[in-house]
Amino acid sequence: MYYENDFIVTIGLPVRADLVYFQDAIKSIYAQTIENWLLIIICDDATQEIIEFVRDLNDPRTELVVDTENKGLPYRLNQIASMAKTRYLARMDADDIMMPTRLEKQINFMERNLKLDVLGTSNYLIDEESKLVGNYNEPAFDNNPTSFLKNGIFSHPSVLMRTSWAQKNLYDPSWIRTEDKELWLRTFDESTFHRLDERLMCIRVPRKVDLDKFLITAHFNRKLIWNLGTKVSSRKMLVIIVFANFFKEIIFRFMKKLKLNSFIYKKKYSFIQENERIAAERQLLEIKKFDLPLHSNNQKSGN
Repeated sequence: MYYENDFIVTIGLPVRADLVYFQDAIKSIYAQTIENWLLIIICDDATQEIIEFVRDLNDPRTELVVDTENKGLPYRLNQIASMAKTRYLARMDADDIMMPTRLEKQINFMERNLKLDVLGTSNYLIDEESKLVGNYNEPAFDNNPTSFLKNGIFSHPSVLMRTSWAQKNLYDPSWIRTEDKELWLRTFDESTFHRLDERLMCIRVPRKVDLDKFLITAHFNRKLIWNLGTKVSSRKMLVIIVFANFFKEIIFRFMKKLKLNSFIYKKKYSFIQENERIAAERQLLEIKKFDLPLHSNNQKSGN
């Protein structure tokens, strides 16, 4: 199913740094099997090289917003939602990569399931060198809200939302690194969620584990469990979940101290079947080779 007469989806992409990763993310958007998308890029106190690269993009489908103040991801996601005018709104992080059929397959599924509000995907894991490491380990999809407390529900960059839903249900910027989990918990009783089994995104996770980020996430996760958990689960279950969260943090600190990063990292992925690996690596190589429409390229060819 293709949409030729109008733009069907807006991709929202906040960015600050890491030009090489960002360029690959942009290439993966241009490599999509549908072309009727719009792209909103918000430079959230971004580096000058990022801003210059986006300004060099020669494509009317791309809109650039530059802000020298770092206002954070939840604020920028709400800003993008307010700007979007298409039927769907796609999330993406500036260091991740879409597989070529991601938008087509998510949109087609949403078009066939009109009551669905938010659709995620399963994913691959890539490292800081963009190497395909394995299947990104995620708990089996469970629409039981108690499972949201334990494991979350989506890899946030993989979600496609109906724009009308996203504009009605904004992120709460006070939930640092847990803004997505808070949103799903707050809205689950009036929303319909689903996740595709097919791996349609590459989520970048560096091999060097960031302890500070983990601890911030763990803190806000526990706060979230106590604040919203009573809405979906018994107090006894909340105590169990919080205890498990604390125990995970202790194990994480211990392994980090013993320099067991590789063991921590191996828990994040699983083995890919050889034929699937070959196909995925071929797609990633094609994305990296994709020629973007740049003003500077036109000037060089003119000379």
